[in-house]
Amino acid sequence: VQQLLSEVGIGSGGVMTGVKDHRVDFLDYLERLGLRLGVFLEVVDRLTFDGLVQVRLGDAQVHWLSGKVCSQVYLTISNHG
Repeated sequence: VQQLLSEVGIGSGGVMTGVKDHRVDFLDYLERLGLRLGVFLEVVDRLTFDGLVQVRLGDAQVHWLSGKVCSQVYLTISNHG
């Protein structure tokens, strides 16, 4: 099932399979964070107040992403370990 990262619950995750925004500056930003197609992302935490979402890339890096970014990134949801 494909979902926007902004809609994925804490403890769930999936493989990044696409983006809504194809502007070069947005794609460059994702690349700098290590967010690329095929990377597994897990939602670790979420701050409802301003839409921040904490994600873990694979089993390593953790980043806080804005609600704006999360509303542009598609994941294919799985039951990753």
